Amino acid sequence: IVKGFQLGAVDYIVKPFNASELFARVKTQLDLKEKTEKLRESSEKNQELLRVVLHDLTNPLSAIDSIISLA
Repeated sequence: IVKGFQLGAVDYIVKPFNASELFARVKTQLDLKEKTEKLRESSEKNQELLRVVLHDLTNPLSAIDSIISLA
């Protein structure tokens, strides 16, 4: 069991298995997968927003820097 977890397993079911336990474990894994995907999507959207904001801030700051350099 330990070796399986070390190799990346996230759950373990013994035989003979109980059907209700199996369904509960599968549901938990599917819920975790869905939440992980939502977090990944949210993170990607946040990174894109940050890139846009930084880009929008860079243009005025570059103009100000240019004006100061001329003075």
